[in-house]
Amino acid sequence: MLFWLHAASILTCRQIRWRVRIYKKILNLNTISIMNRQIIIEKTMKILNQLPEEKAEAISDFADFILKRYEEHILTAGIQHIISESDSFNFLQEEEETYSLSDLKEVYNA
Repeated sequence: MLFWLHAASILTCRQIRWRVRIYKKILNLNTISIMNRQIIIEKTMKILNQLPEEKAEAISDFADFILKRYEEHILTAGIQHIISESDSFNFLQEEEETYSLSDLKEVYNA
């Protein structure tokens, strides 16, 4: 059985699936593309106000997790962009010939 360690609690697969269903309900993934940010926030707040404190905390933890993943993604994309625009690694593409056949001391003939 799989477990997920989170904030000093152990969650079973069933609990994780339940949380995913709740998160999908909150985000309403089918219509998220047509909703604007404010509607999403208001809808989420209504649902959070109806949940017990323990469930609201779980959703808050999940939101923190998603935010951190998003920040890491943005940071990684920024670093990749800076590196791709930089000339720092051009030497890898323009490899000069360091040695030639005349540098060989011994020729191996199999």
